Amino acid sequence: MHSRFDTVQVRVEARDNWIIQVTFDGVLNLRVVDERDLMEYWPTCSSPNGWLFEIFEGGLLDQERARQGSLIGALNGEVTEYLITGACQCVSVLTTGEPKVIVGPLPD
Repeated sequence: MHSRFDTVQVRVEARDNWIIQVTFDGVLNLRVVDERDLMEYWPTCSSPNGWLFEIFEGGLLDQERARQGSLIGALNGEVTEYLITGACQCVSVLTTGEPKVIVGPLPD
């Protein structure tokens, strides 16, 4: 049985005083890294193309599948990887659910 976070929320402060909140349920793994450590994703997963991406190969999930002793790697077809890109930090999430996105103005 896998332990998982109840809920993970990622807040992204966007241009023009807008905020984006992404909520993930069923999170099995979460990684926050500097964008420079994810150069293999650029330019595909960069700002001109969006900020939330579903990663199908070559990401954290593939690393977990290849890592000896990883329980996440044994969950074929049950786990999805998402990448949220930021100006400096990026968040990679392995989850059994889909992200819920809310966009709105920053509170005063």
